[in-house]
Amino acid sequence: MVWTEYKDAGKIAFSQGNFQSALSSYLTALEELTSEERRDGSDKSNDKQILLSNVVACRLKIGGGDMATQAIEEAKQCIALNNQWPKAHIRLASAYIALGGRSNDACQSLQRAISLDRTNKVAREMLINEMRGRDSNERNNGSSSDGGSSSTH
Repeated sequence: MVWTEYKDAGKIAFSQGNFQSALSSYLTALEELTSEERRDGSDKSNDKQILLSNVVACRLKIGGGDMATQAIEEAKQCIALNNQWPKAHIRLASAYIALGGRSNDACQSLQRAISLDRTNKVAREMLINEMRGRDSNERNNGSSSDGGSSSTH
């Protein structure tokens, strides 16, 4: 199979709610794409960033701390391929939120997404929700919800 067939299988599995199967398909597609890139010397950065974004989405749907941690690293890889793609920054923010305790990092990623696309309603809504949640936690706990951690960017 070529990488696009694995990508298509991942898309179908994701749409059916089979996130583990989708993750496996997307990871295989990414491996195949990387091999193809090495063989023919082509630049497949755009395709890689989409696959990485899909891998992150799968990990977030599967849930759990380990998946969120891996999602953060893969979202950062996605951003490294193209830091001008708002969706990659939204995926990173989603992973920070899923991990918990990283509200400042999530807000910074969402602000970056908005700076790239001022009309991005998803990023705006996520930022508002995250800030409300953080403000609520600060009122309830008397401190920041992220323990004062600073950005790792």
